[in-house]
Amino acid sequence: MERPDPDQVRAVCRVLHIDPREAAVALGYLTREEIGLGPEPPRMFDATVEEVVQILQDPSVSEIEKREWVQYLKFRTGRPTEPSRRRRAG
Repeated sequence: MERPDPDQVRAVCRVLHIDPREAAVALGYLTREEIGLGPEPPRMFDATVEEVVQILQDPSVSEIEKREWVQYLKFRTGRPTEPSRRRRAG
């Protein structure tokens, strides 16, 4: 297994606006206590919801795909969905 490149890890942390020490904890190299970090902050949502939010905020996911996922989630949960838009044959 390859070790992550430290410069890339720091760059990712900058983009995500997280303390780079968190990466060492997430990768299992150190514990929060070993590097002087306090307890992990409480999550606003459970991990699954946070993952969905991250996907929907991901700029590499197109707006069309995001709308399709939201419509699918509404369908699966029985919530009203917007009427489907049909393309006109041109």
